[in-house]
Amino acid sequence: MKLPASDGPALPPPLIVRVTVGNDGKVTWGQKKEGVEVMLDSASDHELPRLAQRIQIIQSISGQKTPYQLKVSDVVLHQRFTDVLNCFAKNGVDRIQVIDDSSL
Repeated sequence: MKLPASDGPALPPPLIVRVTVGNDGKVTWGQKKEGVEVMLDSASDHELPRLAQRIQIIQSISGQKTPYQLKVSDVVLHQRFTDVLNCFAKNGVDRIQVIDDSSL
């Protein structure tokens, strides 16, 4: 394989998708600089249809190469954390960087 010249244009960094689970169980998509969208704000609902739909769209566009970050604090209910992980797994995401944020 012939490598591109080192003085050529740099490739942009890959888009990192961040999903945050707040202490109240609210699940959001995105980061503050790009805008945050609420995926689910009911802590009693274990299904995450909006999150699943969003993951499916990203996976189909990126060919399953998009990096995901899951930002949670240590006081998030275990069930909500599991719900989000299950949603990722059901939609073909097998690599997730988990970020602990106790300030959520």
